[in-house]
Amino acid sequence: MARSPPSKVLTPLVLGTATFNTQYNDDPFSLPSTSIVHRALRAGIRAFDTSPYYGPSEEILGQALASERVATEFPRHTYQLLTKIGRVAESSFDYSPAWVR
Repeated sequence: MARSPPSKVLTPLVLGTATFNTQYNDDPFSLPSTSIVHRALRAGIRAFDTSPYYGPSEEILGQALASERVATEFPRHTYQLLTKIGRVAESSFDYSPAWVR
């Protein structure tokens, strides 16, 4: 099966969610993440980047995307999620199949 080139699959703009992290905010759960995600989607952004290295970013992004405000207007098939593998802490890496899954 032939694969499409990334430029045909990925959106040109991606919202990075590293700021949903304690490296940048003392309490990232207090950020208006649902409003940020909703506003991004309404502006045409259809991809979100996160990482296990970003601390609670994946959880916060997941909560925002699952919120009634976002989920009713933007079903799951309308956006892409991107993440990274391997780096789980500043000097901790795990490329094992169990972690990658």
